[in-house]
Amino acid sequence: MLALGAVYLGQLLGIAILLSKELDVSATELFLQEFSLLTEAWNETKDGLTFLFFGIAAFAAFSGAKKAS
Repeated sequence: MLALGAVYLGQLLGIAILLSKELDVSATELFLQEFSLLTEAWNETKDGLTFLFFGIAAFAAFSGAKKAS
């Protein structure tokens, strides 16, 4: 679950960085104060590659846990 959360938050942070350059606002401010805006932007821009990254994260986390046990 942590790997999937990290991928999701990483994508939101990427969107915040791109928007901060266009809106001339800091990415941190966007991330902390306009989280709902970032979530809406993520929902509109998600595609097959987004879910591929989720799949890779889940596979890597499962493989790592399996090797560790």
